[in-house]
Amino acid sequence: MPLFKRIGKLFRKRELPKDMPEEVREQLKDLKDPEWPTRSGAVERLGEIGHPSAIPYLTKALRDSRSYVRETAAEALGRIKHESTVPHLIRALRDKDEDVRERAAQALGEIGHPSAIPPLLKAMQDPAKRVRKLSTVALGKVGHENAVHHLIKLLRDRSYVISGGAAVALVNISRSLKGKQVENKRMKALQFVGPYFHEREHPQVVRRAYMAALKGKITKENARLFVKQLRAVKGSLK
Repeated sequence: MPLFKRIGKLFRKRELPKDMPEEVREQLKDLKDPEWPTRSGAVERLGEIGHPSAIPYLTKALRDSRSYVRETAAEALGRIKHESTVPHLIRALRDKDEDVRERAAQALGEIGHPSAIPPLLKAMQDPAKRVRKLSTVALGKVGHENAVHHLIKLLRDRSYVISGGAAVALVNISRSLKGKQVENKRMKALQFVGPYFHEREHPQVVRRAYMAALKGKITKENARLFVKQLRAVKGSLK
């Protein structure tokens, strides 16, 4: 090997973080492979390893020419769950491939950083139903009062994919509020009725119970019965 190539190789090795595990280093060469399945496999393994030193290489893979590699990179970043990746995943929500946008929405939900709320709200207008649904679920994992306001509106969406996703998201938020001191009026209402919801509650049951709690129309004594009665007539609720 020519001297300048050996020097260049040594220099590149020195640039790698000292705390980078050997198993991460072993995957880096495959990220430059001309064959996309090899690159995708390396990205997937880096996600499984889950070491933060792989983050710069995974965010770069979000710009790969092959959509499957980008999709796998978004999924890998969702596994690592580091807030430094949020801006890159937000950018991936605008990817031309809907599978990449789906994985980006899921990853943002796993990370749960509040800065993802505005782009996830925008993603709920995505032309792809799966992207819209996964964005609502991601908002539920973020669990912020701004997200609650928009998710309540989505409970009336004509598409059950959207309204059902919003219901699941709100139930998840309500459970995350258990035992917490809450000041926001909307969050208090959701916290109040949350314990009485099923995991996959009907959207209109969630909406009616939430609105009743928000307006002070139910008490701790009758809340459980109120939700149960709503569940019994859910087919006729609008």
